[in-house]
Amino acid sequence: PKLPDYEKAQNEFKNYAEQLQSDLELMGKEVERLQSEYQAKQDQLSDLLKQSKEKEIQDAYNRYQTFRQNSQLELETKQQDLMKAIYDKVKAAVTEVAKANKYDYIIESNPNAGMLWYTSDSDDVTSLIEKQLGIK
Repeated sequence: PKLPDYEKAQNEFKNYAEQLQSDLELMGKEVERLQSEYQAKQDQLSDLLKQSKEKEIQDAYNRYQTFRQNSQLELETKQQDLMKAIYDKVKAAVTEVAKANKYDYIIESNPNAGMLWYTSDSDDVTSLIEKQLGIK
């Protein structure tokens, strides 16, 4: 069974990614349009106008590249934020269950995850291990 919040987060992430992709495609088409217009009229333009159009194309391309890079970072941040909210909710639920049922530990059953979700404060054996290792 999946947590409803997980599916909601997946949908939110998908919609966000699709919007960024759509914006990126529009910016790419704008660069292509500017290049096509320039190539079609290049022979008719003065040197000064050519320089101006070339700069306009380069600026549009730079905005496209910057947006592309920033979009990737934004997607990573968005995914982390969405997953952290779910993790925090699950962690809170695990802690409540553990305390209510007097569990000392709750470990995820997935052997690949190996996640310790909860441990009671009373079971800190650090000093015993330090003593065993001869650490004072």
